[in-house]
Amino acid sequence: MPELVQRDVFPHHFHGERVEFDRLYCNVAVAGDYEGAKQIWIYENTVHPGESISLHNLGSLYQNEYKNYPVAEDYYLQAMNADVTKSVNYLALFDLYRYNYKQDTTAAVDILKTGISRVSGTSVIDLYAALALYYEGKGDAASAITYYTEARDAAKTAGNTALAAQFDASIEALK
Repeated sequence: MPELVQRDVFPHHFHGERVEFDRLYCNVAVAGDYEGAKQIWIYENTVHPGESISLHNLGSLYQNEYKNYPVAEDYYLQAMNADVTKSVNYLALFDLYRYNYKQDTTAAVDILKTGISRVSGTSVIDLYAALALYYEGKGDAASAITYYTEARDAAKTAGNTALAAQFDASIEALK
């Protein structure tokens, strides 16, 4: 696990101010200073231990910039455990497993299924849709239809008839 920064590294007016940290991170990351961005998110996690956003962003940094997939996985798992209801953490881990790490395992599918069992409301639609697209891409029409149907039903429950119609079209295309 990366080292924690000293508390006196950042000005006192940033302590605990989420919006200021978000702005600072964006400015540093846009400038290409990924080490600086990493230090900001590590520090943010010392101020707000176990808060999922900084952990998720560290996972993303290690996945996309540092290409250190075991560390990315660890941060995504920490983010997921910090807030089991955020679908974004399951989707990020799914992408890591699908495209970068542990590709020859069931880890990608397993993490989405775990997320489906924990996430509720409209956020679960994204998990169903990701799983449906995954199976469609693998040529498993039956499984794709199953998860498109779940996504459609969740969209209908949420009152999003336009999205439900898109899922219906995907289902029909697979029949």
